[in-house]
Amino acid sequence: MDRKVSTVTVDNCSSNDGMINILVEKLYLSDSLLLNGKNFHMRCATHVLNLIVKEGLDVIEVEIEKIRESVAYWSATPSRMEKFEDVARQLRIPCNKKLSLDCKTRWNSTDLMLSIAITYKDVFPHLKQREKYYMVVPSEEEWNMAKEICGRLKFFYNITELFSGRNYPTANIFFIKVCEIKEALYDWLICSNDVVKTMTSSMLQKFDKYWSGCHIVMAIAAISDPRYKIKILEFYFPLMYGSEASNEIEKICRMCYELLSEYQSKSNLGKKTSSYGTSSGSTLLKLNYDE
Repeated sequence: MDRKVSTVTVDNCSSNDGMINILVEKLYLSDSLLLNGKNFHMRCATHVLNLIVKEGLDVIEVEIEKIRESVAYWSATPSRMEKFEDVARQLRIPCNKKLSLDCKTRWNSTDLMLSIAITYKDVFPHLKQREKYYMVVPSEEEWNMAKEICGRLKFFYNITELFSGRNYPTANIFFIKVCEIKEALYDWLICSNDVVKTMTSSMLQKFDKYWSGCHIVMAIAAISDPRYKIKILEFYFPLMYGSEASNEIEKICRMCYELLSEYQSKSNLGKKTSSYGTSSGSTLLKLNYDE
């Protein structure tokens, strides 16, 4: 088993880092690590994606707080929910979905909360006139901000769904989608909304922190796909690295050759061992036969 492990993918936490170090030490002694474990530790792409989005949401916490408080207020009791739906019907807004309060540690629940609340945005001001204890009506600017955020969260949600697939191989799509994320973040940096710019800047810092630790394995998986080959790097790396793109492509190519060389050497060693075993066996059979 230990000779069939090339990489181990884990979430980002110190205990996992410690476990990986212990594994590398043990497997190194048995000479079963590819390239001495250079690419053994692989960050979970979905977990890294979650960290990036969470970093962005932390920046805009204030901008969506009134929407969160409004959803919390009107979803707190069945009677409030009933009053909310009555007003929605009076305004001829279909009540297809119930308000959903998010969990701050799960960004996809924030996406769900905002997307549903936006459909009912005209209901909240009318409720303010009927409920004296309801004090936190979101402003038009805050609703516009929610729409800006929601569209961007949807982008990450779709990629997370793709990464989490079970009925199809995903290793070859990580690289492309991660590059698309970086490209999207660059586009958001030139947005006219200053809050979105600040959010994006924070997300880019988190992206760059983890990208260097996983892009090599992702790139090798991508170019192993016969549909893409090395051209996929030639397309995306200039967007990612600018003038350093050629150096990064060369680094990936060098790693591929090193892997190929190591596989060849181990394959030849296996053949020699097999050959020795066959030769010894033949000799043994011959001796037995002669006797």
